[in-house]
Amino acid sequence: MAEKTASAVSELSDKVVEAIPALKEAASELAHQAAEKTSQMASTALSHRSTRAANEASEIGDKVASDEEVSRQILGIFMRHRIPASGTLQRNNFFDVRDGDFQRGMNKAVANNWITIDQRNQYLYQLTARGYAVGRLIHPATRLV
Repeated sequence: MAEKTASAVSELSDKVVEAIPALKEAASELAHQAAEKTSQMASTALSHRSTRAANEASEIGDKVASDEEVSRQILGIFMRHRIPASGTLQRNNFFDVRDGDFQRGMNKAVANNWITIDQRNQYLYQLTARGYAVGRLIHPATRLV
């Protein structure tokens, strides 16, 4: 009985040893196919992403406000807060203005002499008399109380 078992185990181990190279080859082929499929999926996803990103960029490009529009938006914030001539607002009051546009709009408002930037605190903005007058023309419904 022990001899039969030993010979059966020996035959079985011989068959396993013979099957190992075929199994390795099959596993290698499957790994290669999986790598190709993953590469195809990644390139497809990238092309979709780049197309979507290009579409979004063109949409954003269409929505970019001019310096003049952003400076008027900044002036509108002074009017909305009912700031009188020579009144001030801090940077955090302008969160409605997109960060990318804020500096351009502020530079234009300073160039138009609508706003001045405080010498000691660069985040403090003062409305000039000219800025107040223009702001009242742009937003006539805003009144000081």
